[in-house]
Amino acid sequence: MTHSNKRNSFIRIASAACHARLILTSGTMECWSMQLDAAEPKVDDQVLQLTWGQQARCETLITWQGIDEGKWVGDAFHCNNSWGQPVVIQFTQMKVLSPEVTPPAAIETALQQALALAADNPDLVEEKAVMASLSAAVAQGPTALMHFLFPKQYLALRTLHQLNQTSEEHQGYDWETLTPALDAFSESLNAGYGNQLSIDDDVADEDLGLIPWTAEILDFLKDYVNRTDNLENEAELAFRLLMISIKLHTRSQLDAYLDTLRARLLDDKDDLKTLSSMPLEDILEQITKPVAA
Repeated sequence: MTHSNKRNSFIRIASAACHARLILTSGTMECWSMQLDAAEPKVDDQVLQLTWGQQARCETLITWQGIDEGKWVGDAFHCNNSWGQPVVIQFTQMKVLSPEVTPPAAIETALQQALALAADNPDLVEEKAVMASLSAAVAQGPTALMHFLFPKQYLALRTLHQLNQTSEEHQGYDWETLTPALDAFSESLNAGYGNQLSIDDDVADEDLGLIPWTAEILDFLKDYVNRTDNLENEAELAFRLLMISIKLHTRSQLDAYLDTLRARLLDDKDDLKTLSSMPLEDILEQITKPVAA
């Protein structure tokens, strides 16, 4: 996810929220007061001010830098506050519930009644098997019904959903996977009722077979680099392979690559930062605003 996309996502969700749960090293705080674009910001590049504690005497400030270096993990945003301390923010909404709102179950009830009437219709004897499957799908819920009626569209949507989740985890899209997934989704829009995929069921269960053979390539490159005579040749070969990859990146792909690198450097469980003697602050500065060495 690029900086601009991450910023837009954060602002959009924060603007729609009426409450935030702030998880600090000292515990979880409930924040009922949130302020975006304060007229008089407390720090430079301030984006969000969260007020919490007894009589709202405490506050947490989030800056653009914190957002750029942070990441979404599920429904929570992990970042540093203006003091560089790690925080986790969950945004929530409150909705008014009304008994006048028609519950979603009304649609299911209507479909089941219509199918029951159809089952007793002597003119529909040949369609009984289909109606039985359709009735079972309705009883299982919207996902099963969509899978039964529109299997091609369902698998295409599921693939895009999983790719989106993966992009949040790895802070960037795998474009070799995303492009065919989008093509498959566009193709699925023209599919009719019950139109199955042209590939077999085993491949269909693997999300349209869209995951590229990344693992095989990585195994080959690891073996290729290891088959060198000394550490100097190994380092030179690894560097040249990296240069080839970087030069093939588009701007969006390079942004995704740097976002992923930044996320791994900031991950306390990742030892990537220990592999070089360069200070972490210097690395982050270089990949945030790349300059010639």
